[in-house]
Amino acid sequence: MNWRHYVRSHLPMLDASPERENEIVEELAVQLESTYERARANGASEADARQLAMTEVTDWSAFARTVATIERPYQQPPAAGAGPGGIMTGLIQDLRYALRALKRAPGFAAVSIVTLALGIAATTIVYSIVDGILLRPLPIADADRVMLAREAVDGDDMSLSVPNYFDFRARQTSFAPFAAWRGLTANLTGIAEPRRLNVRHVTADLFATSERRLSATHSGSASWAAGPKRLDGRSLSMNPRSR
Repeated sequence: MNWRHYVRSHLPMLDASPERENEIVEELAVQLESTYERARANGASEADARQLAMTEVTDWSAFARTVATIERPYQQPPAAGAGPGGIMTGLIQDLRYALRALKRAPGFAAVSIVTLALGIAATTIVYSIVDGILLRPLPIADADRVMLAREAVDGDDMSLSVPNYFDFRARQTSFAPFAAWRGLTANLTGIAEPRRLNVRHVTADLFATSERRLSATHSGSASWAAGPKRLDGRSLSMNPRSR
């Protein structure tokens, strides 16, 4: 018996491509033929084996609908809560529900808002610190080639003494510039209100090391710092005092 012809004559047309429909017919024909061959191997007569194979599919219309459902292309279901207007409609509905819930519990709403604000502020502060210390490069050229020299006295780490600095600078051969600085406080005069400033005494090599030019500027605020307005040649005087 030609089982492929049998399946083709009983199976209704499927909503599938001709290639896929031929594959389904071939697979079903192989299944019916296998049932027939097993029945014959178990001692069934040819008629009984054929009848057993035919009972594999009793309702060809229902079978065709099942196959059509399985073969139908998958369609992505809409997001939960999206509604007929799309995902933005669901988002707006969620926001409205959240606002109504917050109105019903103003105390909880206040605590939630304050907690969220503190969390955002803490995250911003931590990121600013990490960015300034770890992520942002130093404001000097070739920062990976710059080193800080220190000395230890009786196990205590400290800055170089002035005599040692001159000795190091005269004898070292590993660095191009070898700069030094020290911290001082000074009185700034020549302006409307004299000011007490923290200043630095530096050697000329320091600016070669950082590839920066020295300029004095006035910020126009209560502190002296880099700013948009230059001193325009005014004479200033500092009376430095060592710490």
